[in-house]
Amino acid sequence: MPRTSDSGGVPNKVGCLGRYDAFKERIHQGFDGWMGRRNIGYRQRLLVFHFIDQLKEQILAVLPISFLLIFVIGAFFQQQTNSPGQQAFGLVCAIFGLMFFMDGLRVCVMPLGEMVGNRLPMKYPLPVVLAVAGALGILVTYAEPAISSLTPLAKLVDKTKAPYLYYALNDQREMLVLSIGLGVGMAAIVGTLRFVRG
Repeated sequence: MPRTSDSGGVPNKVGCLGRYDAFKERIHQGFDGWMGRRNIGYRQRLLVFHFIDQLKEQILAVLPISFLLIFVIGAFFQQQTNSPGQQAFGLVCAIFGLMFFMDGLRVCVMPLGEMVGNRLPMKYPLPVVLAVAGALGILVTYAEPAISSLTPLAKLVDKTKAPYLYYALNDQREMLVLSIGLGVGMAAIVGTLRFVRG
């Protein structure tokens, strides 16, 4: 590990980062040269590197949470998974699914949202803009994957130990999701008002 001459033996972090960046750049150039030798076009190579960056982003987002959950289940509940292969396959599917989902949002949904957000206030009065913001807040709640994950979790709730939670998650699930959506819609309306009025 490189050390500075005047730091008294403290590692030089800039030197370590510089070596890592140089190593990363060598790998990047080597892979780019390998694709070039196979007559892969410039645009296709850019697309490959784009998806590699997206994949790294999702791996860094999913794996730490997954390892933390595995640690908590093992350390506090003394349990281990019944089917590790199936769960590893599920993690891989989640990483690739999030990668394509986030790319789809960036390419299609976010530009549409920006276009609506720019043009709607120019053509319609403030109450219409607030109504659209509230409706979008409610609708995005139904599209939220975390809300969909309530369905399998609801079956795990013990009716005798948590009757209210069982009732809310099983018997009144639509009302629960609607109430969450109304809260998100109200937050969207208040946020839009604060943005418009300052």
